[in-house]
Amino acid sequence: MNHKITLISHLVLDDKIFFKEDKVKEEYNQLGGPATYGLLVRPFIKQKIKLLTSCSKDFPISKIQTNPKNITVIPSKTTTRFKHEIFHSHRNLYLIDTAKELNTKIQTINTGKACLCSPVFKEISVDSVKHLTQNHEITVVDIQGFLRFREKNNLITFKFSKDEITEILKIADYVKLSYEEASIITQENTLTRIFTKLGYESAIITLGKEGVAYKEEKRIFKIQAPLVEEIDPTGAGDVFITAFLGKLIETGEIDYAVAFGIALASHAVTTKGAEPLPKVNYKEIADELLSTKRKIET
Repeated sequence: MNHKITLISHLVLDDKIFFKEDKVKEEYNQLGGPATYGLLVRPFIKQKIKLLTSCSKDFPISKIQTNPKNITVIPSKTTTRFKHEIFHSHRNLYLIDTAKELNTKIQTINTGKACLCSPVFKEISVDSVKHLTQNHEITVVDIQGFLRFREKNNLITFKFSKDEITEILKIADYVKLSYEEASIITQENTLTRIFTKLGYESAIITLGKEGVAYKEEKRIFKIQAPLVEEIDPTGAGDVFITAFLGKLIETGEIDYAVAFGIALASHAVTTKGAEPLPKVNYKEIADELLSTKRKIET
């Protein structure tokens, strides 16, 4: 039986500036955000994806990789927009504009199989996450939008409520964090200490080129990412967690779901922007990646 995934997040416009040796190399204006990248996964999972979002009327909805009938849009005067300064070793992120919050509409969602809650900047509250967990069999949260703070110059930095983060880790079935986010939350730098400080098995930590770490039956495991030529890592985490959820619903196996998510995410980084993923045998790639599964000693 095909189940529905409800994806909740702002559609985003991304202005990207790629630097080489501190000089501008390339500039792009692209569609982005968890909504755009997550929908790229739809052809490779068995579930339908329904999107709840907010954007202005001039956002090019027709360019999103899904049937417009699957999108519920809360009208907004503005669309969430970010500027990315991408260097070889790091990136700077600036928030230029934001669309309307999604909380009022979320409260009308009564029931569902699975929900992926991926705020980019405070469009979803912790109370809304609670409501979603009470009305879905599986709720997955991407933590990034709960950690971000907008400085006076629009630069995005980290500033957050530890109580809110702990509550999300407690009530959600799975919570995706990058290694940087997990390290900042816990003030630790080893995976063993990070998972211990986070305290819940819900945490899934993406490690970039190193793969993904997660907990299963109180043990920490890591699955390696394949070696690829990375062009633009934007959206890789969104592709990963959407594919992870789809495969988890299908199989009930967290390790295989992680491997499948890595398989799709590894292809997402090989292009600039939210390009359709190539039609390759991701199951075969996931099977190969699963063989790299290793227990992290505590």
